[in-house]
Amino acid sequence: KRTRRAKVYTFTSDPSRFLHYSRGRWWVGATPGEWSGYLYVEDDAATPDKITATWKVYDGEWLDAPNLRCVATSPLASAAAEVFIVGKTPGGVNSGSLGKFVRGADLLNSRYVYRKVTGGNVSYLFYAIGSWWVGDSLPRGSSAGGYVRVETDAWLPELAPAHGWLVASSQSGWLAAPDIRCVTSAPAPPDPRSDGKYIDASSPPE
Repeated sequence: KRTRRAKVYTFTSDPSRFLHYSRGRWWVGATPGEWSGYLYVEDDAATPDKITATWKVYDGEWLDAPNLRCVATSPLASAAAEVFIVGKTPGGVNSGSLGKFVRGADLLNSRYVYRKVTGGNVSYLFYAIGSWWVGDSLPRGSSAGGYVRVETDAWLPELAPAHGWLVASSQSGWLAAPDIRCVTSAPAPPDPRSDGKYIDASSPPE
């Protein structure tokens, strides 16, 4: 949110952090008006969403961050209330990790956390360390784990690439799962098998 003082914004998730302008630079840091912080960009834009120069991030030294940008509309604004991880896993490995996930109100790494409840068990769809994961627990610290994942920085799981999903196998490590994808609409039931019974809608019949 923006404060009454021009060119100073407060992080809603951390009131001790500010996005502010000072003498030709936009900074992200703890003290508005000072040339110090975690990120900066040399740009005289009137508002941060108009910045066109390349941001820099500090990691022992100042490094270019060409993919970093500031937008006026939250990238989470279009998040679906529920998403479906659908498709087939290689050999049916960890196929129980697929299904419908409902978006919660809480955030993890600036992205929504989704939950699937099956009986008394809870599975999570979450973002951590450069991937969207499906697992039975949320990550702590700088590590993450799960049964299904896709490497992407997409703000929403439904924006993850259609190909690139992986499934964990206890015997073979991570297996490519090209049939898996994340969608926002429930898949249509497949045609019944010869015995008249339906199988899981997320796994079409052979």
